[in-house]
Amino acid sequence: MENSLAARQAQLARALADLSAGNEGAARQICASLLRQAADDPAVHQLMATIALRVGRLPEAEQHVAISLKHRPQHLPTWLLAGQIAQAAGDLRLAAQRLDRAVALDPAREDTAFARCRIWIALAKSGQFDAADRPDHIRLIADLLARFPDFAPGWAAIGSDMELMGQLDAALVATTRAAKASPSVAANLKSAQLALRLARPSEAADALQRALALDPTMAPVWFKLGVILQDCRQADRAIGAYQQALALDPALSEAATNLGIMLQETGDLAAAKRAYGQALRARVDSFGRISQALTAAPKGELWMDLSALRAHLLASGA
Repeated sequence: MENSLAARQAQLARALADLSAGNEGAARQICASLLRQAADDPAVHQLMATIALRVGRLPEAEQHVAISLKHRPQHLPTWLLAGQIAQAAGDLRLAAQRLDRAVALDPAREDTAFARCRIWIALAKSGQFDAADRPDHIRLIADLLARFPDFAPGWAAIGSDMELMGQLDAALVATTRAAKASPSVAANLKSAQLALRLARPSEAADALQRALALDPTMAPVWFKLGVILQDCRQADRAIGAYQQALALDPALSEAATNLGIMLQETGDLAAAKRAYGQALRARVDSFGRISQALTAAPKGELWMDLSALRAHLLASGA
């Protein structure tokens, strides 16, 4: 008996290894053999459901997961799998019910709570509900904030879901929460992007600075920060950001041009022309914008001979 049980466990482990390696056919053959020996084994039916879901055989997946749950009605991983199967089949209400059951089995489990919330978000987006029974995904998100504020993978996923729904405020809250829980360049850049779409430049600048604190070598991000600070009329900080961008990538013509504009606005015309010269050397077609900026500011220069101006700028700081 013990040898038989050990042999079945070894076969099941081999099937799991085959599935992990992407060999669904071999895993399915092992499971089919095990079911011929014990037709009601819930663990084998769970694995068969996983395999069927992986290859898109949804009716078969549903059949196996139902048998597994019949014999293990309190098995949380199988309820999670059942929710995934229902979602893949397009029945989001059934998926939500199954995820509700999973959460009831273990309310303190983070990934289960976030999976349930994401299903309810998908249900709200789909319209698969009665008018009097609209999913309250915002309440679920508030509950997650109170109970699991530091579960970064869940918050990143919720942020993506809310962005797809067009609810950018909620997306920004979730993405910023993910970035604070587990600081990363990608999460902070995403927060900055969402903040800009919401016309919140100060929040965008803060997010970019957090990203740069993690990786100060990103010249394009320094440039983007400079643009935001320039738009916010924070001249000194914008100048510093452009200078950082150019220190990392001297060929960033737009950063040099913008730096020249900001220096000219502060009254340092000589430094502005050095920046314009760097921009022009990096990109010859920047001359039009540079010549316009040089003459438009209160402290500037009017050149009648544009060829002479071009030569003068090219020589500046060279």
